Amino acid sequence: MSVNIAVVALLMVSGGLGQGSVEDVRLPGTGITLHESSSDVLTLKAYMTSKLTYLRRADGVFAKRAPLNEVAVAPGGARVVGIPTLYTTGGRDSVVVIDGKTGKTGKTINTVKEPLTASYPYWHRGGRQVVLTVEKKVAKKWNTIGFTIVDTVAGTARSVTVPGVDKTATFHWAPDGRQLVASHGDGARFYGIDGKVRRNLTQSGTPTGGEDIFSPSGNRLSAWCPARFREHVCLVDRVSGKVVSRVPIKPETMWGWWDDTHLIAVLPTKNAFRVAVVTTTGKVARVLADIPAADWKKDPYLAYNRR
Repeated sequence: MSVNIAVVALLMVSGGLGQGSVEDVRLPGTGITLHESSSDVLTLKAYMTSKLTYLRRADGVFAKRAPLNEVAVAPGGARVVGIPTLYTTGGRDSVVVIDGKTGKTGKTINTVKEPLTASYPYWHRGGRQVVLTVEKKVAKKWNTIGFTIVDTVAGTARSVTVPGVDKTATFHWAPDGRQLVASHGDGARFYGIDGKVRRNLTQSGTPTGGEDIFSPSGNRLSAWCPARFREHVCLVDRVSGKVVSRVPIKPETMWGWWDDTHLIAVLPTKNAFRVAVVTTTGKVARVLADIPAADWKKDPYLAYNRR
């Protein structure tokens, strides 16, 4: 194991979330401790704070990079895209494509022109395309106006302005890879890649965060519950749009799905935070990481990737 990863302890995992030993791994540059097992279905591939960016190479080493505004790892980990902190020459926002195994930086792909921004990258499940949300600053607030789809192999970007889009919307891929989904009012709206509305889910709650807001099977959408429910996290049937389950947890944020019956939630504890695998009934099945309060103030994000 790399010298920049401190192995603190060995524990045992049980209950169907891995049967091997768990290593406690301190993330360089932070006080965050991972609890990792080689049998986990997901592994941490990158992490960020407000001032740090680290990517994990194929050899397990967390390599420090020049800070990026955001990073997102393709399914399987072959590619990573990052959003630079500055516009490129010519006043263009951009993404950089990074080899997920070696950490070598490849092409830079320009997206939108200043003063617009293209942010919040989410990967297509095929691992080639990324969708970003395009925003424009209006009266000191950033409003969503559309999206950009980047083909990381061809090195192209295509932007679409979406009339009537929710000003706070963030675009994600739908599981079929042919549509996009974003919040709209108290629900979600599906769009074609041409920007046209395909259908609405009303009163379903708005999508949460994470690498993928849909379960691995694609059947369930993770959403913030609408106001009529006391629970905070709702699971929505993708086809009917009905809330089929309410998860009794109060997370700081959600970081995606572990498998079809478990989600990844960041839960507050006494003077700290925990990244936990929780069941759809709200029980903590596994703690993935411990984040001290001081590190939480630095706006960390841990990018988990399916093996």
